[in-house]
Amino acid sequence: MSFRLLLDEKLILLKDECENCKNSITEISELLIKKGCVTEEFIKATLEREEKYPTGLPTKIGVAIPHPPPDPTYIKRNSIGVGVYRRPVYFKRMDDPEKTVPVNIVILFSLMEEEGYVKFLQKLVSIFQKPEILEEIMRGTNKHEIIKILKKELIDYII
Repeated sequence: MSFRLLLDEKLILLKDECENCKNSITEISELLIKKGCVTEEFIKATLEREEKYPTGLPTKIGVAIPHPPPDPTYIKRNSIGVGVYRRPVYFKRMDDPEKTVPVNIVILFSLMEEEGYVKFLQKLVSIFQKPEILEEIMRGTNKHEIIKILKKELIDYII
């Protein structure tokens, strides 16, 4: 592994609800923009990729992993933004884009380069196949708890 990702409390959004998946992606992207990790173009690139290649996973507690292609023109720092919603947001399914899945956890990541991209995405998917991790995230009452859970699972990737 040749990269590390920034994850801190300013990159986590805990909300009761969000209107739709586009708003969720935009809200989380804005956290990354404020932190200087990405530029405004990141939002458009992520929304376009999500439309072509949906990322909703039909796990016990729904998860989506929206992300644009690696590109240093709009990604300034490898990072992860997280949205945890008490009421689900509907994303198109990764395995069947004609269907939607209710999502409570959104992990939006930005990588500058392609090296390690697929391996990291596979790691995220494998983590979210474990219902106990999803339940632990949903029980989290503050940003510090969410970071602790994710850092434990992604120890090789998180700064």
